[in-house]
Amino acid sequence: MLKISNKKKNTNNVSALALISLSVLFLSLGYIRGGIFGNEMFLHVNLLNRGASDINNAHVTVFIPSINEMFYSFPFDITSSVSSAYVIEDLSAYNMPHGLSLAKVTATNGRERASRWVYIYNYN
Repeated sequence: MLKISNKKKNTNNVSALALISLSVLFLSLGYIRGGIFGNEMFLHVNLLNRGASDINNAHVTVFIPSINEMFYSFPFDITSSVSSAYVIEDLSAYNMPHGLSLAKVTATNGRERASRWVYIYNYN
């Protein structure tokens, strides 16, 4: 005998699992080093590609709230598991405070995004 039920299947677990799997990022920030020497900011950012496919047209932005400015790297591709980006900017037009400044470093290609707040040191 076949029993037919009128109960609706619970799909909440399936949709929650799909939402969690969509929020997994393949791009993450590794070690960030650098500082401000003279009038030039130099940051070296390691990027990790945790996915199986390449990440194309990525770029790094650095936002420094103390001077309310954002700086950009050139676009690049991350084909291996680890890649590097450099952000080199002339800061002679800005009044950077001496010592530590907070900066938000973000790597993105439009689909993947990773951010971290770091301190950069002004050696002047």
